Amino acid sequence: MDSSLGLALYPTGVSRDDKYYIPVGDVTILVSKTLFRVHRHVLARDGSTFEDLFSLDSDVDPDEGQNDTRSFVQDGADDEHPIVMQGDEEDVFRDLLWCLYALPQKILEATTPKTEDGILKLANIAHIANKYHFVTTELWALQCLTDFFRNEPSNPQIQAQQGQTRVRTQRVPLSTSTLVKVTEVAALCEGREHNNVLLDALRPKWKSLIHTRSDVGLALSVTERLGLRDLCGLAYHTMLQQGRENWDRDPHLTREHRIRLLSGFHKVTQFCDLLPSSPPAFTHHPNCIDGPEECGRAWKAFWKSMMSLDPDVGVGSQAMRHDKLDVLGRLMMAVSIMQTLEKGELQTLGTHPFEECDECHRPAMQATVVVCKKVQDELMDFFPDVV
Repeated sequence: MDSSLGLALYPTGVSRDDKYYIPVGDVTILVSKTLFRVHRHVLARDGSTFEDLFSLDSDVDPDEGQNDTRSFVQDGADDEHPIVMQGDEEDVFRDLLWCLYALPQKILEATTPKTEDGILKLANIAHIANKYHFVTTELWALQCLTDFFRNEPSNPQIQAQQGQTRVRTQRVPLSTSTLVKVTEVAALCEGREHNNVLLDALRPKWKSLIHTRSDVGLALSVTERLGLRDLCGLAYHTMLQQGRENWDRDPHLTREHRIRLLSGFHKVTQFCDLLPSSPPAFTHHPNCIDGPEECGRAWKAFWKSMMSLDPDVGVGSQAMRHDKLDVLGRLMMAVSIMQTLEKGELQTLGTHPFEECDECHRPAMQATVVVCKKVQDELMDFFPDVV
Protein backbone atom coordinates (compact mmCIF):
# COMPACT_ATOMS: atom_id res chain seq x y z
CA MET A 1 0.00 0.00 0.00
CA ASP A 2 1.31 3.46 -0.90
CA SER A 3 2.67 5.32 2.13
CA SER A 4 0.66 8.36 1.07
CA LEU A 5 -2.59 6.56 1.84
CA GLY A 6 -3.77 5.83 5.35
CA LEU A 7 -5.82 6.94 8.35
CA ALA A 8 -5.37 10.10 10.37
CA LEU A 9 -7.14 11.96 13.14
CA TYR A 10 -10.31 13.49 11.76
CA PRO A 11 -9.52 17.21 11.26
CA THR A 12 -11.88 20.03 12.07
CA GLY A 13 -13.55 22.11 9.36
CA VAL A 14 -14.02 19.18 6.96
CA SER A 15 -16.55 19.61 4.15
CA ARG A 16 -17.87 17.49 1.30
CA ASP A 17 -16.75 18.26 -2.22
CA ASP A 18 -19.47 19.91 -4.27
CA LYS A 19 -18.94 17.74 -7.34
CA TYR A 20 -17.20 14.55 -6.34
CA TYR A 21 -19.01 13.63 -3.18
CA ILE A 22 -21.24 11.11 -4.94
CA PRO A 23 -23.87 9.65 -2.57
CA VAL A 24 -23.95 6.33 -4.42
CA GLY A 25 -20.17 6.01 -4.25
CA ASP A 26 -18.68 3.25 -2.14
CA VAL A 27 -15.47 4.76 -0.76
CA THR A 28 -14.82 8.01 1.11
CA ILE A 29 -11.47 9.76 0.76
CA LEU A 30 -10.18 12.74 2.71
CA VAL A 31 -7.81 15.13 0.95
CA SER A 32 -6.71 17.97 3.22
CA LYS A 33 -10.09 19.13 4.55
CA THR A 34 -12.30 17.94 1.70
CA LEU A 35 -14.23 14.67 1.59
CA PHE A 36 -14.69 12.87 -1.71
CA ARG A 37 -17.01 9.91 -2.13
CA VAL A 38 -16.46 8.00 -5.32
CA HIS A 39 -16.53 4.48 -6.76
CA ARG A 40 -13.81 1.99 -5.95
CA HIS A 41 -13.85 0.48 -9.41
CA VAL A 42 -13.09 3.90 -10.94
CA LEU A 43 -10.06 4.49 -8.70
CA ALA A 44 -8.86 0.91 -9.16
CA ARG A 45 -8.42 1.31 -12.92
CA ASP A 46 -5.18 1.49 -14.85
CA GLY A 47 -3.09 -0.59 -12.43
CA SER A 48 -3.21 2.18 -9.83
CA THR A 49 -2.11 2.07 -6.21
CA PHE A 50 -5.78 2.08 -5.25
CA GLU A 51 -6.21 -1.34 -6.85
CA ASP A 52 -3.66 -2.75 -4.40
CA LEU A 53 -5.18 -0.82 -1.52
CA PHE A 54 -8.69 -2.10 -2.18
CA SER A 55 -7.47 -5.67 -2.66
CA LEU A 56 -5.90 -5.47 0.80
CA ASP A 57 -9.20 -4.22 2.20
CA SER A 58 -11.03 -7.14 0.64
CA ASP A 59 -8.65 -9.54 2.39
CA VAL A 60 -9.61 -8.22 5.82
CA ASP A 61 -12.03 -10.45 7.72
CA PRO A 62 -14.56 -8.25 9.55
CA ASP A 63 -15.32 -11.14 11.96
CA GLU A 64 -11.67 -11.48 12.95
CA GLY A 65 -12.03 -8.98 15.77
CA GLN A 66 -15.60 -9.87 16.75
CA ASN A 67 -14.60 -10.52 20.38
CA ASP A 68 -13.24 -6.94 20.56
CA THR A 69 -15.54 -4.44 22.22
CA ARG A 70 -15.02 -2.09 19.25
CA SER A 71 -16.97 -2.75 16.04
CA PHE A 72 -15.01 -3.17 12.80
CA VAL A 73 -15.41 -0.41 10.18
CA GLN A 74 -13.54 -0.70 6.89
CA ASP A 75 -11.34 2.25 5.87
CA GLY A 76 -13.26 4.53 3.53
CA ALA A 77 -16.66 3.18 4.56
CA ASP A 78 -18.09 6.54 5.62
CA ASP A 79 -17.27 10.14 6.48
CA GLU A 80 -16.05 9.21 9.95
CA HIS A 81 -13.62 6.60 8.62
CA PRO A 82 -12.19 7.97 5.37
CA ILE A 83 -9.05 6.92 3.58
CA VAL A 84 -6.70 9.84 4.16
CA MET A 85 -4.42 10.93 1.32
CA GLN A 86 -1.34 12.54 2.82
CA GLY A 87 0.39 15.46 1.14
CA ASP A 88 -2.13 15.97 -1.67
CA GLU A 89 -4.14 19.05 -2.63
CA GLU A 90 -7.90 19.07 -3.17
CA ASP A 91 -7.66 20.74 -6.59
CA VAL A 92 -5.12 18.22 -7.87
CA PHE A 93 -7.15 15.22 -6.69
CA ARG A 94 -10.29 16.81 -8.14
CA ASP A 95 -8.55 17.08 -11.54
CA LEU A 96 -7.70 13.37 -11.37
CA LEU A 97 -11.31 12.51 -10.63
CA TRP A 98 -12.44 14.73 -13.49
CA CYS A 99 -10.22 12.73 -15.84
CA LEU A 100 -11.48 9.38 -14.52
CA TYR A 101 -15.16 10.36 -14.74
CA ALA A 102 -15.15 12.64 -17.81
CA LEU A 103 -17.16 11.82 -20.91
CA PRO A 104 -15.27 11.27 -24.21
CA GLN A 105 -16.15 14.72 -25.60
CA LYS A 106 -14.69 16.44 -22.53
CA ILE A 107 -11.54 14.33 -22.77
CA LEU A 108 -11.23 15.31 -26.43
CA GLU A 109 -11.55 19.00 -25.56
CA ALA A 110 -8.89 18.68 -22.85
CA THR A 111 -6.49 17.13 -25.36
CA THR A 112 -6.06 20.53 -27.03
CA PRO A 113 -6.17 23.05 -24.15
CA LYS A 114 -7.11 26.63 -25.00
CA THR A 115 -6.52 28.24 -21.61
CA GLU A 116 -3.83 28.33 -18.96
CA ASP A 117 -6.21 26.54 -16.59
CA GLY A 118 -6.41 23.71 -19.12
CA ILE A 119 -2.62 23.39 -19.09
CA LEU A 120 -2.55 23.36 -15.29
CA LYS A 121 -5.24 20.67 -15.21
CA LEU A 122 -3.16 18.41 -17.45
CA ALA A 123 -0.07 19.07 -15.32
CA ASN A 124 -2.01 18.21 -12.16
CA ILE A 125 -3.32 15.00 -13.73
CA ALA A 126 0.16 13.91 -14.86
CA HIS A 127 1.58 14.70 -11.41
CA ILE A 128 -0.95 12.78 -9.32
CA ALA A 129 -1.25 9.98 -11.88
CA ASN A 130 2.50 9.49 -11.54
CA LYS A 131 2.26 9.44 -7.75
CA TYR A 132 -0.51 6.83 -7.64
CA HIS A 133 0.61 4.89 -10.71
CA PHE A 134 -2.25 5.52 -13.14
CA VAL A 135 0.01 4.49 -16.00
CA THR A 136 -1.96 5.28 -19.16
CA THR A 137 -3.58 8.32 -17.56
CA GLU A 138 -0.14 9.77 -16.88
CA LEU A 139 1.05 9.03 -20.42
CA TRP A 140 -2.08 10.63 -21.89
CA ALA A 141 -1.60 13.86 -19.90
CA LEU A 142 2.12 14.02 -20.77
CA GLN A 143 1.37 13.51 -24.46
CA CYS A 144 -1.25 16.30 -24.41
CA LEU A 145 1.25 18.65 -22.81
CA THR A 146 3.95 17.64 -25.29
CA ASP A 147 1.68 18.27 -28.28
CA PHE A 148 0.69 21.65 -26.88
CA PHE A 149 4.23 22.91 -26.31
CA ARG A 150 5.49 21.49 -29.60
CA ASN A 151 2.94 23.60 -31.48
CA GLU A 152 2.94 26.64 -29.20
CA PRO A 153 5.25 29.37 -30.61
CA SER A 154 7.68 30.84 -28.12
CA ASN A 155 7.68 34.12 -30.01
CA PRO A 156 5.02 34.47 -32.74
CA GLN A 157 6.41 37.85 -33.89
CA ILE A 158 9.76 36.27 -34.74
CA GLN A 159 8.01 33.38 -36.50
CA ALA A 160 6.03 35.83 -38.60
CA GLN A 161 9.19 37.74 -39.54
CA GLN A 162 10.80 34.49 -40.63
CA GLY A 163 7.81 33.56 -42.78
CA GLN A 164 6.75 30.64 -40.61
CA THR A 165 3.04 30.00 -40.92
CA ARG A 166 2.55 27.16 -38.43
CA VAL A 167 1.13 29.31 -35.65
CA ARG A 168 -1.89 28.66 -33.43
CA THR A 169 -4.97 30.69 -34.34
CA GLN A 170 -5.12 31.74 -30.69
CA ARG A 171 -1.94 31.76 -28.67
CA VAL A 172 -2.37 30.73 -25.03
CA PRO A 173 -0.51 33.13 -22.71
CA LEU A 174 1.29 31.26 -19.94
CA SER A 175 2.66 32.64 -16.70
CA THR A 176 6.13 31.74 -15.49
CA SER A 177 4.58 29.84 -12.57
CA THR A 178 2.70 27.58 -15.01
CA LEU A 179 5.88 26.96 -17.02
CA VAL A 180 7.61 26.00 -13.77
CA LYS A 181 4.75 23.67 -12.80
CA VAL A 182 4.78 21.83 -16.14
CA THR A 183 8.58 21.55 -16.11
CA GLU A 184 8.51 20.12 -12.59
CA VAL A 185 5.98 17.53 -13.76
CA ALA A 186 8.14 16.62 -16.76
CA ALA A 187 11.17 16.18 -14.49
CA LEU A 188 9.11 14.22 -11.95
CA CYS A 189 8.02 11.75 -14.60
CA GLU A 190 11.62 11.07 -15.62
CA GLY A 191 12.04 7.65 -17.11
CA ARG A 192 8.50 7.47 -18.41
CA GLU A 193 7.97 7.26 -22.15
CA HIS A 194 7.14 10.91 -22.96
CA ASN A 195 9.27 12.68 -20.38
CA ASN A 196 12.30 13.61 -22.48
CA VAL A 197 10.05 14.63 -25.37
CA LEU A 198 8.09 16.98 -23.10
CA LEU A 199 11.27 18.52 -21.68
CA ASP A 200 12.55 19.09 -25.22
CA ALA A 201 9.24 20.77 -26.11
CA LEU A 202 9.56 23.04 -23.05
CA ARG A 203 13.13 24.15 -23.77
CA PRO A 204 12.21 26.85 -26.35
CA LYS A 205 9.86 28.43 -23.80
CA TRP A 206 12.62 28.60 -21.19
CA LYS A 207 15.14 29.94 -23.71
CA SER A 208 12.68 32.63 -24.78
CA LEU A 209 12.06 33.59 -21.15
CA ILE A 210 15.79 33.76 -20.39
CA HIS A 211 16.62 35.73 -23.54
CA THR A 212 14.05 38.37 -22.61
CA ARG A 213 15.92 38.70 -19.28
CA SER A 214 12.70 38.34 -17.32
CA ASP A 215 12.60 36.06 -14.28
CA VAL A 216 16.20 34.98 -14.96
CA GLY A 217 16.88 34.35 -11.27
CA LEU A 218 13.82 32.13 -11.05
CA ALA A 219 14.81 30.30 -14.24
CA LEU A 220 18.31 29.76 -12.83
CA SER A 221 17.00 28.41 -9.54
CA VAL A 222 14.38 26.10 -11.10
CA THR A 223 16.56 24.64 -13.86
CA GLU A 224 19.41 24.03 -11.41
CA ARG A 225 17.06 22.28 -8.95
CA LEU A 226 15.65 20.09 -11.72
CA GLY A 227 19.06 19.26 -13.21
CA LEU A 228 18.42 20.90 -16.60
CA ARG A 229 22.08 21.66 -17.18
CA ASP A 230 21.85 23.34 -20.59
CA LEU A 231 19.10 25.75 -19.53
CA CYS A 232 20.78 26.40 -16.20
CA GLY A 233 24.02 27.33 -17.96
CA LEU A 234 22.11 29.72 -20.23
CA ALA A 235 20.45 31.32 -17.19
CA TYR A 236 23.80 31.74 -15.42
CA HIS A 237 25.31 33.21 -18.59
CA THR A 238 22.45 35.72 -18.91
CA MET A 239 22.50 36.64 -15.22
CA LEU A 240 26.26 37.18 -15.44
CA GLN A 241 25.74 39.96 -17.98
CA GLN A 242 23.21 41.75 -15.77
CA GLY A 243 25.91 42.65 -13.26
CA ARG A 244 26.42 42.19 -9.56
CA GLU A 245 23.82 44.77 -8.55
CA ASN A 246 21.12 42.59 -10.11
CA TRP A 247 22.56 39.44 -8.52
CA ASP A 248 22.41 40.97 -5.08
CA ARG A 249 18.78 42.07 -5.29
CA ASP A 250 17.32 39.04 -7.06
CA PRO A 251 15.29 37.16 -4.40
CA HIS A 252 15.69 33.80 -6.14
CA LEU A 253 19.49 33.75 -5.90
CA THR A 254 21.21 32.18 -2.91
CA ARG A 255 24.69 32.83 -1.60
CA GLU A 256 25.89 29.75 -3.49
CA HIS A 257 24.45 31.11 -6.74
CA ARG A 258 26.31 34.41 -6.28
CA ILE A 259 29.58 32.61 -5.56
CA ARG A 260 29.13 30.62 -8.76
CA LEU A 261 28.49 33.82 -10.69
CA LEU A 262 31.68 35.38 -9.33
CA SER A 263 33.65 32.27 -10.26
CA GLY A 264 32.00 32.28 -13.68
CA PHE A 265 32.92 35.92 -14.19
CA HIS A 266 36.61 35.07 -13.97
CA LYS A 267 36.31 31.96 -16.16
CA VAL A 268 34.28 33.72 -18.87
CA THR A 269 36.65 36.71 -18.82
CA GLN A 270 39.65 34.41 -19.37
CA PHE A 271 37.85 32.60 -22.20
CA CYS A 272 36.83 35.86 -23.89
CA ASP A 273 40.37 37.22 -23.64
CA LEU A 274 41.65 34.19 -25.54
CA LEU A 275 38.76 34.02 -28.01
CA PRO A 276 40.07 36.45 -30.70
CA SER A 277 43.34 34.53 -30.97
CA SER A 278 41.74 31.06 -30.97
CA PRO A 279 40.00 30.47 -34.31
CA PRO A 280 38.43 27.02 -34.76
CA ALA A 281 40.52 24.68 -36.87
CA PHE A 282 39.15 23.20 -40.09
CA THR A 283 40.40 21.10 -42.99
CA HIS A 284 41.14 23.30 -45.97
CA HIS A 285 39.51 22.47 -49.28
CA PRO A 286 41.83 20.65 -51.75
CA ASN A 287 41.23 23.43 -54.30
CA CYS A 288 42.08 26.22 -51.85
CA ILE A 289 43.67 28.88 -54.12
CA ASP A 290 46.03 30.40 -51.58
CA GLY A 291 47.05 27.10 -50.01
CA PRO A 292 46.44 26.01 -46.38
CA GLU A 293 49.21 28.17 -44.91
CA GLU A 294 48.23 31.49 -46.51
CA CYS A 295 44.53 30.76 -46.17
CA GLY A 296 45.08 29.84 -42.51
CA ARG A 297 46.67 33.23 -41.83
CA ALA A 298 43.77 34.95 -43.57
CA TRP A 299 41.30 32.94 -41.50
CA LYS A 300 43.04 33.89 -38.24
CA ALA A 301 42.85 37.57 -39.22
CA PHE A 302 39.20 37.28 -40.21
CA TRP A 303 38.31 35.46 -36.99
CA LYS A 304 40.09 38.09 -34.93
CA SER A 305 38.11 40.75 -36.77
CA MET A 306 34.85 38.95 -36.03
CA MET A 307 35.69 38.67 -32.34
CA SER A 308 37.01 42.22 -31.99
CA LEU A 309 34.91 44.62 -29.91
CA ASP A 310 36.49 47.64 -31.63
CA PRO A 311 33.79 49.15 -33.89
CA ASP A 312 36.45 50.58 -36.21
CA VAL A 313 38.05 47.26 -37.12
CA GLY A 314 35.74 44.50 -35.99
CA VAL A 315 33.46 42.81 -38.49
CA GLY A 316 31.42 41.48 -35.57
CA SER A 317 30.95 44.86 -33.92
CA GLN A 318 29.77 46.26 -37.25
CA ALA A 319 27.11 43.53 -37.44
CA MET A 320 25.91 43.81 -33.82
CA ARG A 321 27.38 45.14 -30.60
CA HIS A 322 27.81 42.55 -27.85
CA ASP A 323 28.99 42.77 -24.30
CA LYS A 324 32.49 41.36 -23.84
CA LEU A 325 31.18 38.63 -21.52
CA ASP A 326 28.41 37.62 -23.92
CA VAL A 327 30.46 34.71 -25.21
CA LEU A 328 27.45 32.89 -26.62
CA GLY A 329 26.10 35.99 -28.37
CA ARG A 330 29.48 36.71 -29.93
CA LEU A 331 29.84 33.14 -31.21
CA MET A 332 26.27 33.07 -32.56
CA MET A 333 27.03 36.34 -34.35
CA ALA A 334 30.16 34.70 -35.83
CA VAL A 335 28.01 31.84 -37.11
CA SER A 336 25.65 34.35 -38.73
CA ILE A 337 28.54 36.23 -40.38
CA MET A 338 30.08 33.01 -41.67
CA GLN A 339 26.75 31.87 -43.10
CA THR A 340 26.45 35.24 -44.84
CA LEU A 341 30.01 34.94 -46.14
CA GLU A 342 29.37 31.40 -47.37
CA LYS A 343 26.41 32.74 -49.38
CA GLY A 344 28.57 35.52 -50.85
CA GLU A 345 26.54 38.32 -49.21
CA LEU A 346 29.13 39.96 -46.96
CA GLN A 347 29.96 43.00 -49.12
CA THR A 348 28.58 45.59 -46.70
CA LEU A 349 30.90 44.51 -43.87
CA GLY A 350 34.20 45.33 -45.54
CA THR A 351 36.90 43.45 -47.40
CA HIS A 352 39.24 40.88 -45.84
CA PRO A 353 41.68 38.46 -47.50
CA PHE A 354 39.72 35.45 -46.27
CA GLU A 355 36.73 36.61 -48.32
CA GLU A 356 38.68 35.58 -51.41
CA CYS A 357 39.15 31.99 -50.16
CA ASP A 358 35.79 30.87 -51.54
CA GLU A 359 36.45 27.14 -51.31
CA CYS A 360 37.17 27.31 -47.57
CA HIS A 361 34.18 29.39 -46.55
CA ARG A 362 31.95 26.36 -45.96
CA PRO A 363 34.40 24.30 -43.82
CA ALA A 364 35.23 27.44 -41.81
CA MET A 365 31.53 28.11 -41.29
CA GLN A 366 30.93 24.51 -40.20
CA ALA A 367 33.84 24.70 -37.74
CA THR A 368 32.38 27.90 -36.29
CA VAL A 369 29.00 26.21 -35.85
CA VAL A 370 30.67 23.32 -33.99
CA VAL A 371 32.46 25.68 -31.60
CA CYS A 372 29.29 27.69 -30.95
CA LYS A 373 27.25 24.54 -30.29
CA LYS A 374 29.92 23.18 -27.93
CA VAL A 375 30.02 26.39 -25.90
CA GLN A 376 26.21 26.54 -25.84
CA ASP A 377 25.95 22.96 -24.57
CA GLU A 378 28.71 23.44 -22.00
CA LEU A 379 27.92 26.92 -20.63
CA MET A 380 27.49 25.39 -17.19
CA ASP A 381 31.19 24.50 -17.20
CA PHE A 382 31.94 28.20 -16.68
CA PHE A 383 30.00 28.04 -13.39
CA PRO A 384 31.28 25.01 -11.45
CA ASP A 385 30.42 24.07 -7.90
CA VAL A 386 32.52 26.03 -5.46
CA VAL A 387 33.80 23.86 -2.62
